[in-house]
Amino acid sequence: MDATVTPDDLLVVPPWANGPDDSGNGGWTAGLLAAHVADAATGCAVNLRVPPPLGRELRVEADGAGVRLLDDVAAAEPVLVADAHPVQVDVVVPDAVLGLDVARAAAARAGFPFRDRHPFARCVSCGTQRPDGAVWLHLHCGPVPGLEVADLAGTPTPVFADTWTPGPDVADAAHPSHVAIAACWSALDCPSAAPFADPDAPNPSVLARIAVRLVAPVRVGETYVVAAWRLAVDGRKQRSASVLVDATGAVAGVAEALWIEVRPR
Repeated sequence: MDATVTPDDLLVVPPWANGPDDSGNGGWTAGLLAAHVADAATGCAVNLRVPPPLGRELRVEADGAGVRLLDDVAAAEPVLVADAHPVQVDVVVPDAVLGLDVARAAAARAGFPFRDRHPFARCVSCGTQRPDGAVWLHLHCGPVPGLEVADLAGTPTPVFADTWTPGPDVADAAHPSHVAIAACWSALDCPSAAPFADPDAPNPSVLARIAVRLVAPVRVGETYVVAAWRLAVDGRKQRSASVLVDATGAVAGVAEALWIEVRPR
């Protein structure tokens, strides 16, 4: 099934939905684009090709079953910002993560690696220095003491966690009791970087790809456990998984992310 995109489909990443100061938060941008992909009930993957521009119209173009996000004003030729396509997202959430209670997850935030030194301190999701009144997810995942799971190689790896109680500022305009899809993607994005977070690293890592499956609506005012763990590391490439779990222990959304360390300039 091909994506359904009209010639007038445009997308704007709000200026406040930044990751780095001058570009869009990867998860928020990816979630906005994923909303244009038809037949993505089992999941959607978004590849981020360049830093997403903030505050200007970007064109959404059909590309088979997926879509491409193009910037028509950045250069003489359109620049490919991102592409999205439906995929099967089969993240297996360990039982130890599903059993993580709210109190333990909330306590883990004290160990957030970027608490004092953050490469993107004003990030909409995991920043530590957002402007007063700005949308802010406040997701600061730290390692849960004594909780480890196996990565893809079978090596024990720490689980990072926090809690999230989304407010009305991230509500879906069409369904005010539900959280906007872009905010859900962002909530699964930044926590997935926590297992590799190193405030002493000479070069930060940025999101290159994220695949998300939203299992159930995320509801405004309800508290969720957000958890993430390492899957694999290959040089500059780092893979991780993240999950949103509701108060009953049911999965609301899962993600698999690829982070790449920025090359020195």
